[in-house]
Amino acid sequence: MLVNVPQPEAIVVEMAAVLKSGGFLALHEADWGLAVCDPPLPAWDRMIQAFQDYSHVNGIDSLIGRRLSRLLRTIGLTDVRFNPLVHIYDIDHSRRTIFPQFAGNLRERMLAQRIMPADEFDKCIDSIRGHLDDPGTLVIWAYFQAWRRKP
Repeated sequence: MLVNVPQPEAIVVEMAAVLKSGGFLALHEADWGLAVCDPPLPAWDRMIQAFQDYSHVNGIDSLIGRRLSRLLRTIGLTDVRFNPLVHIYDIDHSRRTIFPQFAGNLRERMLAQRIMPADEFDKCIDSIRGHLDDPGTLVIWAYFQAWRRKP
């Protein structure tokens, strides 16, 4: 959730504030900087950059996953636990196409904010979809978990 909203720090502060003593604050977030495919595809890299540009313009941290542990420590939680996860989405995995699906959800906003021209956006998405149709394409997404019990 935090990877999709402006000012994620404020949300985490509020989460900690409403948490009772002894309760757990646990987060699981993606990191757009670690979403890759192999063989490499320039359209994939361009769309990842467009997502990062969109995030920057809108005050969203597309790399929040890697910051979770630090974020929990900065709000006063100690002994924070942290777990990186790597997901491989093979040809039959339901989340393999999450990237072009998510891009489609943001298309109009990205175009309105001039993050990318419509023709380039559409060509990138078509290229990515074609690449994902190839069973030889490896799709890798990184996620991070961080948690801590409130004293």
